[in-house]
Amino acid sequence: GTTPVSITVNPELTTTYTLKSVSNACGNGTVSGSAKVSIIVTGAEEEEEKNLKIFPNPVQNRLTVELNAVRNQSLNWELADANGKTVREGHLRRSNHFEIDLNNLPAGVYLLKMLSNGQQITRKVVKL
Repeated sequence: GTTPVSITVNPELTTTYTLKSVSNACGNGTVSGSAKVSIIVTGAEEEEEKNLKIFPNPVQNRLTVELNAVRNQSLNWELADANGKTVREGHLRRSNHFEIDLNNLPAGVYLLKMLSNGQQITRKVVKL
């Protein structure tokens, strides 16, 4: 027989999951198909959206980042590719505006993570 099993995943980017194998005390089972999990921005992030603006997005060369909430704090940021590898990073001090040069990066989806006072804000950036 079949017994449903739930697996919780929390991807930050749209990701396709494929089962490679299943087994239990009775032996190996058969697997087929895959599931694509699409990430959609919801209302919970709208408040963050006011505090952090990134544009243009999709971007070709230079990404502008504007922070409204973090005026007099220092901030670390990193831009990671779809594999989680950091491709750009920096430190922002007492400023609420900076640019990231994406000119030499390949087209694709990136994650911009900003960390300030233990709080992290993540944004998806599409490079054309």
